[in-house]
Amino acid sequence: MERFARLDWVSIFLAVAATLMGVVVLYGGGITGEELAQRKLLWLVLCVVVMLVFANINYQLLGSFAPIIYASGILILLLVLVPFIGKEVKGARSWIRFFGLGFQPAEFMKLVLVITLSKYLVLRESEIGKLKELIIPTVLAVVPALLIGVQPDLGGAVMFMAILFGMLFIGGANTSVLFGFAII
Repeated sequence: MERFARLDWVSIFLAVAATLMGVVVLYGGGITGEELAQRKLLWLVLCVVVMLVFANINYQLLGSFAPIIYASGILILLLVLVPFIGKEVKGARSWIRFFGLGFQPAEFMKLVLVITLSKYLVLRESEIGKLKELIIPTVLAVVPALLIGVQPDLGGAVMFMAILFGMLFIGGANTSVLFGFAII
Protein backbone atom coordinates (compact mmCIF):
# COMPACT_ATOMS: atom_id res chain seq x y z
CA MET A 1 0.00 0.00 0.00
CA GLU A 2 2.95 2.27 0.60
CA ARG A 3 3.75 2.21 -3.13
CA PHE A 4 0.23 3.41 -3.94
CA ALA A 5 0.76 6.41 -1.69
CA ARG A 6 3.92 7.34 -3.64
CA LEU A 7 2.17 7.35 -7.02
CA ASP A 8 1.72 10.67 -8.77
CA TRP A 9 -2.06 10.74 -8.45
CA VAL A 10 -2.37 14.17 -10.09
CA SER A 11 -0.72 12.93 -13.29
CA ILE A 12 -2.81 9.76 -13.20
CA PHE A 13 -5.99 11.80 -12.77
CA LEU A 14 -5.04 14.13 -15.64
CA ALA A 15 -4.24 11.20 -17.97
CA VAL A 16 -7.51 9.44 -17.13
CA ALA A 17 -9.47 12.68 -17.49
CA ALA A 18 -7.91 13.38 -20.91
CA THR A 19 -8.74 9.86 -22.05
CA LEU A 20 -12.30 10.17 -20.78
CA MET A 21 -12.69 13.43 -22.73
CA GLY A 22 -11.57 11.54 -25.83
CA VAL A 23 -14.13 8.83 -25.08
CA VAL A 24 -16.90 11.43 -24.80
CA VAL A 25 -15.87 13.03 -28.10
CA LEU A 26 -15.76 9.62 -29.83
CA TYR A 27 -19.11 8.63 -28.37
CA GLY A 28 -20.78 11.54 -30.13
CA GLY A 29 -19.53 10.31 -33.52
CA GLY A 30 -22.38 7.95 -34.39
CA ILE A 31 -22.36 4.15 -34.44
CA THR A 32 -18.69 3.85 -35.38
CA GLY A 33 -17.79 6.44 -32.74
CA GLU A 34 -19.67 4.51 -30.07
CA GLU A 35 -17.73 1.34 -30.89
CA LEU A 36 -14.44 3.22 -30.76
CA ALA A 37 -15.45 4.89 -27.49
CA GLN A 38 -16.27 1.54 -25.91
CA ARG A 39 -12.99 0.07 -27.08
CA LYS A 40 -11.05 3.09 -25.77
CA LEU A 41 -12.85 2.82 -22.43
CA LEU A 42 -11.95 -0.88 -22.22
CA TRP A 43 -8.30 -0.03 -22.92
CA LEU A 44 -8.37 2.70 -20.27
CA VAL A 45 -9.59 0.30 -17.59
CA LEU A 46 -7.10 -2.37 -18.68
CA CYS A 47 -4.20 0.09 -18.70
CA VAL A 48 -5.03 1.50 -15.27
CA VAL A 49 -5.11 -2.03 -13.84
CA VAL A 50 -1.79 -2.89 -15.51
CA MET A 51 -0.29 0.39 -14.26
CA LEU A 52 -1.33 -0.35 -10.69
CA VAL A 53 0.12 -3.87 -10.91
CA PHE A 54 3.44 -2.59 -12.30
CA ALA A 55 3.56 0.17 -9.68
CA ASN A 56 3.87 -2.55 -7.08
CA ILE A 57 6.71 -4.42 -8.79
CA ASN A 58 10.22 -3.70 -7.61
CA TYR A 59 11.87 -2.52 -10.83
CA GLN A 60 15.29 -3.68 -9.61
CA LEU A 61 13.93 -7.21 -9.56
CA LEU A 62 13.34 -6.96 -13.32
CA GLY A 63 17.09 -6.69 -13.86
CA SER A 64 17.67 -10.17 -12.53
CA PHE A 65 15.28 -11.49 -15.19
CA ALA A 66 16.72 -9.36 -18.01
CA PRO A 67 18.02 -12.28 -20.11
CA ILE A 68 14.68 -14.11 -19.91
CA ILE A 69 12.74 -10.93 -20.66
CA TYR A 70 15.02 -10.18 -23.63
CA ALA A 71 14.68 -13.71 -25.03
CA SER A 72 10.89 -13.47 -24.66
CA GLY A 73 10.87 -10.17 -26.54
CA ILE A 74 12.91 -11.64 -29.39
CA LEU A 75 10.60 -14.67 -29.54
CA ILE A 76 7.54 -12.41 -29.81
CA LEU A 77 9.24 -10.42 -32.58
CA LEU A 78 9.86 -13.69 -34.43
CA LEU A 79 6.21 -14.69 -33.99
CA VAL A 80 5.16 -11.55 -35.86
CA LEU A 81 6.91 -12.88 -38.95
CA VAL A 82 4.80 -16.08 -38.93
CA PRO A 83 1.99 -15.48 -41.47
CA PHE A 84 -0.97 -16.82 -39.46
CA ILE A 85 0.17 -15.11 -36.22
CA GLY A 86 1.49 -11.73 -37.35
CA LYS A 87 -1.03 -9.41 -38.98
CA GLU A 88 -0.14 -7.00 -41.76
CA VAL A 89 -1.21 -3.40 -41.22
CA LYS A 90 -0.32 -0.66 -43.71
CA GLY A 91 2.21 -2.83 -45.50
CA ALA A 92 4.10 -4.02 -42.42
CA ARG A 93 3.62 -7.34 -40.66
CA SER A 94 4.05 -5.81 -37.23
CA TRP A 95 0.94 -6.63 -35.21
CA ILE A 96 -0.25 -9.60 -33.19
CA ARG A 97 -4.01 -9.78 -32.67
CA PHE A 98 -6.01 -12.06 -30.40
CA PHE A 99 -9.51 -11.81 -28.99
CA GLY A 100 -10.09 -8.61 -30.94
CA LEU A 101 -7.15 -6.87 -29.29
CA GLY A 102 -3.84 -6.17 -30.95
CA PHE A 103 -0.40 -4.97 -29.99
CA GLN A 104 2.90 -4.26 -31.65
CA PRO A 105 5.68 -6.39 -30.20
CA ALA A 106 8.16 -3.70 -31.26
CA GLU A 107 6.71 -1.40 -28.60
CA PHE A 108 7.13 -4.11 -25.96
CA MET A 109 10.67 -4.73 -27.19
CA LYS A 110 11.63 -1.08 -26.64
CA LEU A 111 10.87 -1.47 -22.95
CA VAL A 112 12.67 -4.83 -22.92
CA LEU A 113 15.77 -3.23 -24.46
CA VAL A 114 15.81 -0.49 -21.81
CA ILE A 115 15.59 -3.11 -19.03
CA THR A 116 18.30 -5.26 -20.62
CA LEU A 117 20.70 -2.40 -21.34
CA SER A 118 20.14 -1.02 -17.84
CA LYS A 119 21.17 -4.31 -16.30
CA TYR A 120 24.21 -4.57 -18.58
CA LEU A 121 25.30 -1.02 -17.81
CA VAL A 122 24.99 -1.61 -14.08
CA LEU A 123 27.16 -4.73 -14.36
CA ARG A 124 29.79 -2.99 -16.55
CA GLU A 125 29.66 0.44 -14.95
CA SER A 126 33.41 0.81 -14.45
CA GLU A 127 34.44 -0.49 -17.89
CA ILE A 128 31.78 1.12 -20.10
CA GLY A 129 34.23 3.76 -21.30
CA LYS A 130 36.15 1.10 -23.24
CA LEU A 131 35.30 0.42 -26.87
CA LYS A 132 35.08 -3.37 -26.47
CA GLU A 133 32.35 -2.98 -23.83
CA LEU A 134 30.07 -1.42 -26.47
CA ILE A 135 29.90 -4.59 -28.58
CA ILE A 136 27.37 -6.47 -26.45
CA PRO A 137 24.95 -3.53 -26.04
CA THR A 138 25.17 -2.90 -29.78
CA VAL A 139 24.32 -6.53 -30.55
CA LEU A 140 21.45 -6.40 -28.03
CA ALA A 141 19.99 -3.41 -29.91
CA VAL A 142 20.78 -4.51 -33.48
CA VAL A 143 19.08 -7.92 -33.25
CA PRO A 144 15.57 -6.53 -32.55
CA ALA A 145 16.21 -3.63 -34.94
CA LEU A 146 16.91 -6.11 -37.76
CA LEU A 147 13.82 -8.18 -36.91
CA ILE A 148 11.70 -5.04 -37.01
CA GLY A 149 13.39 -3.84 -40.20
CA VAL A 150 12.36 -7.11 -41.88
CA GLN A 151 8.66 -6.42 -41.15
CA PRO A 152 9.42 -3.72 -42.77
CA ASP A 153 9.27 -0.94 -40.20
CA LEU A 154 12.36 1.22 -40.64
CA GLY A 155 11.11 3.92 -38.26
CA GLY A 156 10.67 1.38 -35.48
CA ALA A 157 14.09 -0.12 -36.18
CA VAL A 158 15.80 3.28 -36.00
CA MET A 159 14.26 3.86 -32.56
CA PHE A 160 16.34 0.99 -31.20
CA MET A 161 19.51 2.78 -32.21
CA ALA A 162 18.26 5.95 -30.50
CA ILE A 163 17.56 3.94 -27.34
CA LEU A 164 21.01 2.35 -27.56
CA PHE A 165 22.83 5.67 -27.92
CA GLY A 166 20.74 7.33 -25.22
CA MET A 167 21.33 4.52 -22.75
CA LEU A 168 25.06 4.37 -23.50
CA PHE A 169 25.37 8.15 -23.15
CA ILE A 170 23.57 8.13 -19.80
CA GLY A 171 25.57 5.05 -18.76
CA GLY A 172 28.85 6.92 -19.24
CA ALA A 173 30.17 5.54 -22.52
CA ASN A 174 32.90 7.47 -24.33
CA THR A 175 31.05 10.27 -26.15
CA SER A 176 33.61 10.55 -28.94
CA VAL A 177 33.13 6.85 -29.74
CA LEU A 178 29.34 7.27 -29.66
CA PHE A 179 29.62 10.28 -31.96
CA GLY A 180 31.77 8.27 -34.38
CA PHE A 181 29.25 5.42 -34.40
CA ALA A 182 26.39 7.88 -34.95
CA ILE A 183 28.14 9.31 -38.00
CA ILE A 184 28.71 5.82 -39.43
